[in-house]
Amino acid sequence: MIEDDAPIRMLIAEVCKLQGHEAIEAATGAQAIELATSTQPDLVLVDWVLPDISGTEVIRELRRQGLISPMVMLTGRSTKMDEVVGLEVGADDYITKPFDSRILAARINEASSASVRSRSTTQLAA
Repeated sequence: MIEDDAPIRMLIAEVCKLQGHEAIEAATGAQAIELATSTQPDLVLVDWVLPDISGTEVIRELRRQGLISPMVMLTGRSTKMDEVVGLEVGADDYITKPFDSRILAARINEASSASVRSRSTTQLAA
């Protein structure tokens, strides 16, 4: 997960852990790109506004590098145009802050399940 606000990052990590998922945390876009390419996560949660590069740039770069994991924008940017841009750059879902932790948990579980199903299908096709 990429989130520069430490208290929000800790909350998201706790939601992930309560759902049985390991949370790998990054506070910057550059750190996130490095971690995601080396760990190949099942799901990537991305804040839009980061201290170095935007979350949309992180998504573009990870997609360019071939990461097929679901990516969810988790951001305070709440206009419909922001949501459209987030989805157009490669996000699979878009959640606005403030968020309900139960909704976040449900979306994390659904995206993680979709990732596992996608990888199983890819392995079967190979």
